[in-house]
Amino acid sequence: MPWNKLSSTTLTTTGDSIDSGTITASTFNTIIGHVISSSTDINRLSRFNGDTGNNYQNRYSSNGGSDATSTSGSTMFTNSTGAQYNEFGVAFFADVSGEEKMLISNAVGDSASTGAGTAPVRRNTISKWTGTADVTVVNGLNSDVGDYIADSNVMIMGSEVPVAAIGTNLQVGSRYEETDTRKVYNFRAGSTPTVSDDFSSDNWTDVGGLFGVSGGNFAFTINTNARDDHASLDTGSLLSASTTWTLRFNKINFSTITNNDPNLIVGLSDTTVGGKQNQKFIGARILPQGGSASGLFRPYSVNGTPPRSGQDASHTLQYSADTDYFVEIKKTSASTYRARLSTTSAHSGDLIDDSQGGINSSITGRYIKVMNGEDEIGGTLIGTIDSIEFWTPAPDEPINTSNHFKEIGA
Repeated sequence: MPWNKLSSTTLTTTGDSIDSGTITASTFNTIIGHVISSSTDINRLSRFNGDTGNNYQNRYSSNGGSDATSTSGSTMFTNSTGAQYNEFGVAFFADVSGEEKMLISNAVGDSASTGAGTAPVRRNTISKWTGTADVTVVNGLNSDVGDYIADSNVMIMGSEVPVAAIGTNLQVGSRYEETDTRKVYNFRAGSTPTVSDDFSSDNWTDVGGLFGVSGGNFAFTINTNARDDHASLDTGSLLSASTTWTLRFNKINFSTITNNDPNLIVGLSDTTVGGKQNQKFIGARILPQGGSASGLFRPYSVNGTPPRSGQDASHTLQYSADTDYFVEIKKTSASTYRARLSTTSAHSGDLIDDSQGGINSSITGRYIKVMNGEDEIGGTLIGTIDSIEFWTPAPDEPINTSNHFKEIGA
């Protein structure tokens, strides 16, 4: 595993404490601290996990002198020889799970006098904390009359940190190699959607009165009185049949589901017409059913016919009102696509359905569509969509919108 910065705390105001915050437990760790007082003496000490009990033992030598000990104390000595104006220290501690913790510290202190006329002081310390829990917080404190001023800093690094815990404040393109596995990782930029909409404003073209942006969501009502109601969002250009893309509908939530056959159609089309009209389309048809009846999830594509009449697959499942659903439709090549339905924002966990199918290689697309799929039978379906995201070309899987590490060759 790589060495990695677990935390870096810089004071923005004057105070007597400087804590790490919660850190990832690591077997071997380094603490680097530099604290300054504005005008009065300070004395830098440390604790683990906020333990203020008399559970610390110290053996120390000041300025190269004889050893001294301090047992059953409430702090570890990570200071120099006592009250100083300016202190800098480096400490190493081992955190073996279930065992007492051992620390080695080297610190230097300087008085308020500047220039070459006053030599700094130093202290070498070995300390032990009798606690056996993993160290997840390192506490820094001042025991003297002065205060730490702004810009005083403590940084902690760990040696055994998983890839997922490595920070993102790095230059894109950075690489590192795990010394134990020999795996090499590349730091990559997050995937930015080509088009995204959180419905904070209305960018859609609506047909009929039951589809459209309302109250920060996309709202829809489906019934037999609005069979061709729909809304579309222009992606900006007509995509060729060979262009890959990924389209996500986030948090589709049904507040009202009645029996019979109300259904919602979502996907990408080459025109702005509704679900009863001919078009090229790739998407999914969502058919909840009220009561105890089972609904359906139907990924499908059409090439010049109404989407309401198309169906590539039919999967039975039970939808619930007031539950968030996530639909992802991905065109993987000119002749293949995939549609999935899940109940997590990752579009992967709690997977309800994941279907792959073939499509006509001449299907193109430009407009993100939400359409009424109501058949003649009747019923009502009312709900909202929280946001949409569209990428072209289709990004890597899984999609990661944050800067991240990816194993080279994986």
